[in-house]
Amino acid sequence: MAAWTLAATATLSLAAPSEPGPPRNARAGRGPGDPTVKAWVVYDQHCVACHGRNLEGGAAGSLIDGVWTFGGDDAHVVETIREGRKGTAMVAFKDALTEEQIWQLVILIRQQ
Repeated sequence: MAAWTLAATATLSLAAPSEPGPPRNARAGRGPGDPTVKAWVVYDQHCVACHGRNLEGGAAGSLIDGVWTFGGDDAHVVETIREGRKGTAMVAFKDALTEEQIWQLVILIRQQ
């Protein structure tokens, strides 16, 4: 095989899309000393049913794909959690969560 053919074949092999790996596990490596553990507890109690086990989405949108209907900066995410969004399934959590818990969720989202 000519050297240029070998080089072209190697380049094409490297550029070809790889097989998708296993689904990412957002919870991997979390131990009891990890500060996000409290946030995961809140998430599991109030968010997982709609947003999926690892924030990937389900009945409601993903929290990790960068697509934000009502704004993705911290202030808008806090407002969405606190006040909910009329016309959607997102209910207000201002009576169910403390400000600390709301911010724990925002930090959890940002760390993913």
